[in-house]
Parts: sequence; C-alpha cells; structure tokens
Amino acid sequence: MPHRNKAIRLGRPAQLPADVTDFTGRTALVGELEGRLTQCRNEAPTVLAVAGAGGTGKTSIAVHVGHRVRHRFPDGQLYASLQGAWSLPAEPGDVLGSFLRALGVDGPAIPEATQDRSALYRSLLADREVLVVLDDARDAAQVQPLLPATAGCGVLITSRNRLFDVPNVHLVDLDVMTCEEALDLFAGVCGEERVEAERDAAAAVVQACGLLPLAVRVAACRLAARRAWPVSLLARKLAAEHRRLDELHVGDVAVRAAFDLSYGRLVPQHARAFRLLSLPDGPSLSLGAAAALLDTGMDTAERLLDALVDASLLEAPVPGRYRFHDLLRLYAHDRAEQDETPQERQAAMSRLLDFSLATAIRYHQLLRPGDRLTDPSQPPFVPGLTQPAPGSGLHFEDSASALDWLFTEAPGLLACARQLAGGDTLQRSVDLLTAVSDLSESGIEHGLYRNVATAALEASRREGDIGAEARVHRVLAMNYASDRELERAEEHARTAIALGSAAGDRLVCANASNVLGVITFYRQDFTQARTALTRALETFRAENNALGEAIARANLSRVELEAGHTRDAVELATEALTIVRKAGAARYVSGGLYIRGTALTAAGHHDQAVQDLTEALDLYRTTRQHWWTSRTHRQLARALLAAGHPHQAHHHAEQSLATMPAHSSTHERANALTTLGHTLNEIGQTVQAQEHWREALTLYENLGAQESDAIRQLLANRPDTTSHS
Repeated sequence: MPHRNKAIRLGRPAQLPADVTDFTGRTALVGELEGRLTQCRNEAPTVLAVAGAGGTGKTSIAVHVGHRVRHRFPDGQLYASLQGAWSLPAEPGDVLGSFLRALGVDGPAIPEATQDRSALYRSLLADREVLVVLDDARDAAQVQPLLPATAGCGVLITSRNRLFDVPNVHLVDLDVMTCEEALDLFAGVCGEERVEAERDAAAAVVQACGLLPLAVRVAACRLAARRAWPVSLLARKLAAEHRRLDELHVGDVAVRAAFDLSYGRLVPQHARAFRLLSLPDGPSLSLGAAAALLDTGMDTAERLLDALVDASLLEAPVPGRYRFHDLLRLYAHDRAEQDETPQERQAAMSRLLDFSLATAIRYHQLLRPGDRLTDPSQPPFVPGLTQPAPGSGLHFEDSASALDWLFTEAPGLLACARQLAGGDTLQRSVDLLTAVSDLSESGIEHGLYRNVATAALEASRREGDIGAEARVHRVLAMNYASDRELERAEEHARTAIALGSAAGDRLVCANASNVLGVITFYRQDFTQARTALTRALETFRAENNALGEAIARANLSRVELEAGHTRDAVELATEALTIVRKAGAARYVSGGLYIRGTALTAAGHHDQAVQDLTEALDLYRTTRQHWWTSRTHRQLARALLAAGHPHQAHHHAEQSLATMPAHSSTHERANALTTLGHTLNEIGQTVQAQEHWREALTLYENLGAQESDAIRQLLANRPDTTSHS
C-alpha cells in the first residue's frame, strides 16, 4: 500500500481547466501524448514537453489530453499557468506553494525556501500517481523544481521554447493544423451551414490564417458575431496582407498580442535577426543568404537562427534552411518597419542581393565558362560582376553542387530580383536575372522567370535605364521563343538590339541577334535567320566570346539543315562542338551534340547520330535541362527510326512525353505526339498512331502551324478504323 505522511492529510487535487468543447483535429498528436502518459513507467516520471509558436493551441491540447488520461492518475491532477511568455513569469516557489496547499499541506507547514518546498513536494508525490500540467513554461530553470522525482507521475509541459535541458523529457513540436482540421474548427465556431454554403471562401479564410488555430478561432468568432456577413467578405478582408493581423482580433483576443509576448522576450540581437529575416519575399532562406542579410559570419548567423527556431519564431524544415510561418512573417515585417530605419532595411536587402549575385555569377562561370555577362568596355553594373570579390557569395566544388544551389534557391533568387528591381539596386537585380537565366531555359521556373523579368522591364522603363531594359528584353525574347510565342519574342529581341546599341552594350546586341536568328528560323525565314545569326557570330568573335560564337554556329547549323544544306549543317555543328569541348562547358557540349546528332541523322550517318544524341541525353540529364531532355528523347526516336530500330525509337518517343515539363508549349507537345505516332506506325500499331496524329493535328491547327498539312497527309494515307492493333 502506498506510503502516506501521517502529519499531512493528503488531498486529491483536480485542477485541470475545463476541456475545450469544440476541440478539433490533432488526432495523431493527441494519441501520441495520451499513449506515452498511460504507458507503464520504469524508474522516472513520464515528462512530455510540447513546443510551438504562440497561437498553435498548446494549452488546448494539454488540457484536452489531461482530461483524456485523468483515469490513469487517480491521486489527482495539478495545473499551473507559468506565464512564461509574459514579462513577469510565475516564480517556481509560488507555484510550489499552491501545489502543496492543493495536496493538503496547511499554510504554516509550507517551507519558505523554494528548494525546501520542492523537496516536500517530491516527498508527497512519491508512490503517488498524479498528473502535473505546466502550461506556458519559460525555460527549464522554471520547470525543474516542479518535477516529481519518482515513477507513477506524469508531467505535461507546454512552452514557446524547446526545453531540451529538462531531465528525461520527450520533446514534441506542435505545428499548425491541416486545412481540413482548420475548416472543421472554423465551421464548429461560426456554423456548419455557413461554411458549406461558401466552402471555397472558408478555405481562403483558413489559409489566410496560416492554419494557425488561434487565428482560425478568432476569424470564426468575428464571423459568428456578424450573422449578416458572408464568409467571402471576411476572406476579402484577410486577403490584404498589410492589414491581416489587424483583422485577426475579436474582443480582447488578438493574434498580434500573442506574437507580442514572444517578441518581447527576445534579446536585442535575436529581435534584430527576427525583423531582418522577414524582409525578403522568398519562401525560405539558406543559412548563407541569412548571414548576408544579417551582416554576420555563418557561425553567428546559425546561432541566431537556431535561437529563433528554439523560441518557435522560425522554422527549419531541413538543415541549413529557414522559413517563417505566414502570420509570423507579417508580424516580423511590421516590427521591421517600426524598429528598423528605411536605410537599415535597404542595406540588409542590398547585402542579400550582393550575396545572391556573386553566387549566381560563380554558378554561371562554372557552368558556362568563357561566357561573359557584360561588355568589358562598359562599366559593370556592380563592382566585381565578372569576378566576384574574394569572400563574397558561395563557392562550389563542382557543377553538381552549383546546380543544387540554383534549383534549390530558385524561388528566393527570383523573388529577390523582383523585390529589388528599382532605384540603386535595379541594375544588380537585372544582372541577377541574367546570371540565372538557366531557370528559364531549363524549364524549371520558366513561368515565374517571365513574371519577374516583366516586372524588371517595367521598373527599367520607370527608371529610364536603357541598359537594364535592353538586358531584360533579351532574356524575355528567349523566354517567349521557347514557348513559340514568336511575335512577342521577336518584338523583345528587336527592342533589345535597338536599346543595346543605344547603350553601347555589344554583348546584349549579339545575344539578342542570336535569339532573333532562332525566332526567324522557327518561322522558316532562313534568309533573315542567316543574317541575324551571322551578325551575332561576328560580334561574338570580335568580343572573343567563344561560347557565344559556338552557340551562333550551332544555330546556323539548324538553319542550313532546314534549308537543305546538310553538309554545311554537319560542318557548322562540328565546329561549334569543338569550341565548347575546348572550353569545358558541359552545359553547351550537350547542345552541340544535339545539333550535330540532328544534322547527322539528316545526312544518313545514323550510328554516329544515335551516339551523339545518346551522349547529349546523358549530359542534359546531368545538368537538369528538362526541356532539352524531352527534346533529345524525341530526336533520338527519329534517329533510331531512321537507323531501323523502331522499338527503341518508340521507347524514346514515350519518354519524350513523359519527361516533358508540365508548362511546355503546345507546339512541343504536338511535336512529341507526332514522333510517337511515327514510332507506333512503324511497329504496327497503326490505330494508336492515328490517335496521336489526330491529337497533334488539333494542337497544330489551334496554333495555325504549318505542320498541320503534313499531319493531314499522314492521316489521309491511313484507313480510319476504331479497332486496335
């Protein structure tokens, strides 16, 4: 039988607050906490600590779980709000006094010293089964005197901080709700019928709340108090980011106030980091980018960011990468506008841009050796543009790590370029766009790149900077040409040439002439294409830009091939390939092999064509050029058909469609379908071939493309049947 201190008549406390009647979701987490608290104990009490940002529902979960496991703790439940987020947190000695009284100790018998109270508390709980819920703990020092010492008791702690140094603790991180859980909570407060009537608007509301339980509950309470409001009205109010936090309040409850408590606890250097990290528009930040933003070394930045993660004010989804919860970002940005001067905010973003640009240039130099970004006769847009200053930006061990960086950082890089396209940072943001143009040309961020470039174009016009405008027109010309939007592409290319000439930027003119040659080639205007590409070739050669010269030669090869000059096409492609191999530019070797493989196919050198295209395919995969991977599968299918290997050709034709980026142009898809139809036809699956040709014809006709006639001829030469071979 458990020992009882005869000098004290032990009480059986039941201090848990009332359970939340509309508690929603969190099924897995509740199950985990409940399971751990009801498991058999060994030598020590079970101690669980739930950490999460303000408003994530830590208290509700602790109280709810406490009620669910009450039966497991027949000797009572103790509860205390430790007010850790407030300026005056509860003193452990005061909490112990309250607990001792609840356990039956008379006032005069309660010791004065905290350590004596803690010792008596542990003695009273020895051999007893009591649940202790410690809500809103500040740190381990506040919690430690309140912990039982023996098995049989359970402790459930909530805190905005991760309490790593609490003995025997099992840590649980509390995230926001799922969308379905948030909708259930929203409907439970404001009414199922209103939510069902405007399901999309309700989803927009909970998303604007960042799925944060406190924000969802506040929004639902506002709606419940305003029966005449449709849900869509609240959704519109919350759509405006600049006033969202102000809208999320009802009565004395406000999301901003919950964040104020966490922010008020930060030491100055952590508060500054919290503010500055919110300035970039990108979805997340690498450690290197954060260090540049904060103007610190990597080690210092990591300590600052990890402190914010431990305080549940920042998230670290993967090692070395950080992000805000949506509402916390808005709050931090508000604090930055209040507590940082405009000069400090601009300086921080300028440092981030310099870091991003220097790193992007190193990427460009590694993947495109010999391809200069600026005309050396002109002042660079930023000091050290073609040779980043020592120590600035990241250094890459190899092209694979450079590619990892580019594609991981893509949304943040483009957000930075858009955000800083204006004023003193306009030219550097345009340089950044130029240096990361592979994001567009690879197909990875083609649409986002276009949106950002369009914003940069408008900014360049506002600033009256024709040099920057010329550069943006050039990258937009290539972007639109990739989608076969030839009219807009040509407009951008010709404008880039005109403005580049006015600005004295010969490399912009050469690059834009090269793009114009591609555009006119697509239009089957071989005379104009040859003229534009020859002009680009001559300028590149005069500027000693070897890669530019190789690209122009490769594009001339395409023109000569379509014009029927097969021998010239093979010769030009071979010359281009020789140049890029000498430069060691894998990014361009693949292109040279693709062009020569295409020319060799037409020349009847099928084995060599297949060899070139297979090598090109491997290189495109390695450098993650998704569009060109798809195109090379298609070209390999054609070469293998010509070589008499229809089944291998069919495999590559299928892969051309399977690897095609989702946002590829209609023309690209029609071409792939046409080739797949040819391979199916050759292996005897004529009905399937016709199905693909019909689909391709519809696409070509919608585009008004000249390929329509050839597809109609293919279909006219085959019987129309519904049977499948």
